Amino acid sequence: MTVERRGGDVTAFEIRGHAGFAAAGKDVVCAGISALVQATTEGLRRHSRQNFAVVDDRDVYRLQTGGRATKEGQALLRSLATGLEAIARGYPGYVTVRAKRQSPRSQPHEEQAWKR
Repeated sequence: MTVERRGGDVTAFEIRGHAGFAAAGKDVVCAGISALVQATTEGLRRHSRQNFAVVDDRDVYRLQTGGRATKEGQALLRSLATGLEAIARGYPGYVTVRAKRQSPRSQPHEEQAWKR
């Protein structure tokens, strides 16, 4: 898993692969991660004005924010990062969270490219 930040703001996260704690469909680690990701995405849709785009296919789930960070959106995204880090601490060897820092000067994507 990768959590990307620009300054103090979470700008994206990406989940790949399977934890391997148990067989697919019975893996509590994957289930916990999936629940956090789904709750965060739905929270962004329903309770924030944060613009974002999602790639959700068999191999990767990626959420990328666009435009300006919102207070509500950041609260949800920071909570997700905290939850993912807690799972990684509880299941070392099965989950890794990588932090990726973007330059504060890097330009955000154009706002019209993003949907809520």
